Amino acid sequence: MGIEKRRHERKPLRMDRCEGTFTLEVRGEFHEIPEVRDMSISGMGITLPVYMDPGRPVKIFYAEDDHVVSLTGTVTWCEEHPPSSSSFKIGIFFDDSYRDVSCSFYIIISRYLA
Repeated sequence: MGIEKRRHERKPLRMDRCEGTFTLEVRGEFHEIPEVRDMSISGMGITLPVYMDPGRPVKIFYAEDDHVVSLTGTVTWCEEHPPSSSSFKIGIFFDDSYRDVSCSFYIIISRYLA
């Protein structure tokens, strides 16, 4: 991952208490996100069973009951962890032009932060 460049502190997400589901869309393909490791108003760390190219635009969806919130972002880094496991830790930076949406998203999710 290299030098820390995050603008805001990330906080762990308690997936075991989360009532909704997270999905990532990239190039028209949808991937359920099994683990959201951490989150801030400017980004999130997730784990997926697929590699994502850094620089790739993505869309994140959070669905809970009848409500769906979506954010656009960019993959900033992706590394296999543990090595040779087909599990990838991925860092996503939310687009600055949607800061109001990412703040609303963060407020909705904040009840699940550790």
